[in-house]
Amino acid sequence: MDGARPAPGGDQLWREADLGYVLILPSMLLWALHNQAWITVSRLQNTRGKRQIVDRGIEFEQVDREGNRDDQIILSAILLLLGAMYLPGGQHIPLWRTDGAVLLAVLHAGPVEFLYYWFHRALHHHFLYTRYHSHHHASIVTEPITSVIHPFAELLAYQLLFSIPMITCALTGTASIITFEIYLIYIDFMNNMGHCNFDLVPCWLFKWSPLSSISYIRHRFILFTILSSGHTTLFSCHSMTTYTTPWISHRTHCMKTHLRTKKKN
Repeated sequence: MDGARPAPGGDQLWREADLGYVLILPSMLLWALHNQAWITVSRLQNTRGKRQIVDRGIEFEQVDREGNRDDQIILSAILLLLGAMYLPGGQHIPLWRTDGAVLLAVLHAGPVEFLYYWFHRALHHHFLYTRYHSHHHASIVTEPITSVIHPFAELLAYQLLFSIPMITCALTGTASIITFEIYLIYIDFMNNMGHCNFDLVPCWLFKWSPLSSISYIRHRFILFTILSSGHTTLFSCHSMTTYTTPWISHRTHCMKTHLRTKKKN
């Protein structure tokens, strides 16, 4: 037909494609592989029993209850898809922007950690704990994937909270694909490490090495380790140590509980 525009070739289609949109599905597969790697390593360590925190076996009821562990990945992908389609600044984002990476890190270390700390403390209040958060703590012997086993309302709240830096980057025009990918993997990494039920980093490393002088790093790893033991005592210790530091008695209680758990095991 005269005057009709020719169909675009394959190269042109790829150049016009929204790379951030296209990479959502591969990202889902990457998150699933990352989580599975943590589960495999955790179960191997628990089988060896040398660095296990809670020295008990995993019950079949827990395995069944945590069978919906992919819900978090699916929800993350849906939110990313909505952002790529409708959020201003969420389309055709570049691979990398340094200013966006800095902005995201500052927002996470600042308001997101602050809100997360108080939200988690609120979940341990009797009213919310009995209605929501007790489902998460029903897993006494934690596995890495236990970190994302929550009722839907709680899971959605976590997703919206951690999306604040990404939404801000998109709205300010500083979003980038690599920054978002690293951020989401970082969140999964810290959650998995906090529930893996074995000492990823030995305590003696921080006691007898120069790292002992770096308070933030030391308490970051110790508090992550005792998150697993926290499912036996039901106290509230948090991965976000920036805002737990002012509450000295709370942090001291966490560390004493960790040491008692280590002596028993």
